[in-house]
Amino acid sequence: MVAFYILVVAWLYTLFMAYRSIRRGQVQLHRIWMIRNYVLTFAAVTLRIYLLIGLLLKKAFFDSMDFDQLYTTAGWASILGNVLVVEYFIIQRTLAPRAAVGAPAGPPPLPTPNPRLSIAP
Repeated sequence: MVAFYILVVAWLYTLFMAYRSIRRGQVQLHRIWMIRNYVLTFAAVTLRIYLLIGLLLKKAFFDSMDFDQLYTTAGWASILGNVLVVEYFIIQRTLAPRAAVGAPAGPPPLPTPNPRLSIAP
């Protein structure tokens, strides 16, 4: 199933980025990458929850749906649902407070050179 291959690649990527961030001393960025990695790990749990809900709905409303379709749908829902929720909370906790204070959302601006220290031609 393609969703699980994508999950493996995303999990390894977030783990690598978290490791690289902490090695560079970027603790806040490391925390964000580890939150993403944890959420991708937790997709296995939400897969079972979505699968249980899907089986109950199948029994009540969708008798013609086979288990393979249900499992594929639950797999994608567990990955995408988790990622969308965590990205929303990461944005709300990191970018929204900076915007409320009036700080720019991007990286800090470069310092302007002091005209007294520049060499005139």
